[in-house]
Order: sequence, then structure tokens, then C-alpha cells
Amino acid sequence: MIEEVKSWHLSDVSEGVLISRLRDVVQFLDGGKAEGAIKSMDRLTGLVRGHMLGLSKERQRYLSTWAECIAMSVLDRSRPSN
Repeated sequence: MIEEVKSWHLSDVSEGVLISRLRDVVQFLDGGKAEGAIKSMDRLTGLVRGHMLGLSKERQRYLSTWAECIAMSVLDRSRPSN
């Protein structure tokens, strides 16, 4: 996902913010901290939807959908099995 964002040629500020948020998510996931990853994904989604980062509507939807899918996947894995 980070490489995808880099390929969009956004402003340095927008790219930096998005990549920083994505790295936060990866760190939480690597550390097995599902709740932290989900909170980071929620913040990323809020950032994409609520701020002008120079993203097209299509890219906003793409990142939001991606974030929601990752959050759902993390939730599924963190639930105890019966």
C-alpha cells in the first residue's frame, strides 16, 4: 500500500502523512496489537475523508475501502474461535 501511495505523486506533505499512518498500522500489526492497528486504520480513514490531501475521490474511496477491509480482517483474526 505504501508503494501504491508513492506512485500517486502527491505533494510531499500529503504523501508523508499517508505513509506515516500506513507505517503505524504495519507496526501495530507486526507487534500483534490488533486494537492499535484498528484505531490507526480508523484515523487513516478519517484523515482521508476529512482533510484535503490532494486525493481524487477515486483514491479517497480506494484508501477508505482498503482501510475498512484491513480493519475487518484484523477483527476477524482477533476474535476467539469456538
